[in-house]
Amino acid sequence: LGAEYINASKGTKVTEETKELVMGSVRAHFRPEFLNRIGSLVVFNRLSRHAIGKIIKLRLKEIEDRFESNGKSIHLNVDEGALEYLSKNGYSPDLGARPLNRLIQTSILNHLAVMILNGQVKDKETVNITLGPKGIVVIPNHESDDPTTMDVDIDDWTDDADEDDEADLD
Repeated sequence: LGAEYINASKGTKVTEETKELVMGSVRAHFRPEFLNRIGSLVVFNRLSRHAIGKIIKLRLKEIEDRFESNGKSIHLNVDEGALEYLSKNGYSPDLGARPLNRLIQTSILNHLAVMILNGQVKDKETVNITLGPKGIVVIPNHESDDPTTMDVDIDDWTDDADEDDEADLD
């Protein structure tokens, strides 16, 4: 509620005037009886580019920690171009950094998973991630272990089971 006032404001810090507009929206939406039960309300500042960069580094560290907890030691080396791409495309004025997780999933993790399965990335290795002409590129460290494995473009990949699942929803 009131996000339009925060988005319209200049800078990343919320002014008292903007805070009052936001709180006016909150008071107009919720009944006083409900608001009186809430201990405190927080109006967040808009995310700065620096804050988004920190969030990206935290998310990438979480991925490495997940590998570690599964007995793998895979380090992600993400260059500045890829970090900038994630920062620019993983943030939305309306949604904040919520699109970032999906972007990391589709542009890094999906590709990395296929490479691990194909033996192109192995335990105790560093994976280089860079920016290519079409977006993020995860660079394999090895040729595929399985000579029968086809070179799959994960962006074009569909699973026939997905179509069956969607039909079940209808």
